[in-house]
Amino acid sequence: MDELFCGKDTWQAAVLSLMGNCDLVAMDLRGFSPDNKGCLFELQSLVAHVPLGKVMLLTDATTDITFLRQTLDTCWRAAESRGAQAGEAGSLVLLDTKGRDLLAVDTLMALADEALGQQTSLPAPIGAASLAPA
Repeated sequence: MDELFCGKDTWQAAVLSLMGNCDLVAMDLRGFSPDNKGCLFELQSLVAHVPLGKVMLLTDATTDITFLRQTLDTCWRAAESRGAQAGEAGSLVLLDTKGRDLLAVDTLMALADEALGQQTSLPAPIGAASLAPA
């Protein structure tokens, strides 16, 4: 795994560059709430620049799901108003880890293999759901 260290004046450009060069994006939104301003930029960018079928969002009981859904809806509307293909290529995956981090990693890896067209059997489900623009 490569590491990329960014300052506060370069991280947004780095995120956009990485999004444009990936097969799959997994974003950890455990603990997500209105206080996570950095996550808002990343969610807006994902919706605007990455086909939704390549996006997996990790959540748990500490994630404000109502706020997350409202945020995604706002991101989809904003992307569409700018002419982006919001919702292109399917729906994103919400993966509720249910506090079982090791199983969540196994599930995430199996979903990644599936999304990338590799043959894998999924572990026992821990709460994967799809979410697409309304």
